[in-house]
Amino acid sequence: MRSGRTFPWTGLAVGLGVLVAALGGGQHAARGTSSKGVVVEAREFAFVPSRITARRGSPLVLRIRNVGKQKHDFLSSLLRSGEAEVTAAGVTVEGEIEEVELEPGAEAVIRMLPKRAGTFEFWCSVLEGGRLHRDLGMRGLIRVAP
Repeated sequence: MRSGRTFPWTGLAVGLGVLVAALGGGQHAARGTSSKGVVVEAREFAFVPSRITARRGSPLVLRIRNVGKQKHDFLSSLLRSGEAEVTAAGVTVEGEIEEVELEPGAEAVIRMLPKRAGTFEFWCSVLEGGRLHRDLGMRGLIRVAP
């Protein structure tokens, strides 16, 4: 039975709940991959999403897009832990890859097959005022499940 009373904070709580859900609860995460892969935006000074989940032995495709105004790069020990291939503007690079550099507006596709489970960090190593973009918050994690 309703009393007919309304509480002014009810609308605020619902609105905040919708906002938090839309923003991913404060964490930007992507689970699994489609055939097109996970789109990862590089911007000043963050990767979105900053958390990615993959499965050992399953193909992982990352579409890294630099939507920022500065050059950014993508480094991860996961690139060196398994076979990786990078494609950008019609060029394919295979073999041991340590970093992928992207000019503003550029996109690169990284295809790899994670061979071991674990948590792997990724980051941007570009310097800004004597500090790495990584230290300014431009980093994330790829969790590879068994």
